[in-house]
Amino acid sequence: MSEIEFVDELPIPVGEAGNWKSNAAKAFGDALRANPRRWGKWPTPIGEATCYTYRNDINGGRKTGFPAGEFEAAVSDGCLWVRFMGGDAS
Repeated sequence: MSEIEFVDELPIPVGEAGNWKSNAAKAFGDALRANPRRWGKWPTPIGEATCYTYRNDINGGRKTGFPAGEFEAAVSDGCLWVRFMGGDAS
């Protein structure tokens, strides 16, 4: 009988989480949650056009790991900035 492989977490599908590791997205989200209302700079290099796409996706709740209403994103000086606003975006 072949050896059975076990894993604690499933592999990340190609293209998920904006082509970067979900654990990096989770770590960024966790850091933002630990610093509510403070702006955090996106942790990986992305082009300016991608900044605007990610901004729209985060603000619209379409970015993996950034639920609608909890995060706010903005582009400033060609960089993407995100902040945690809380569960009710108050």
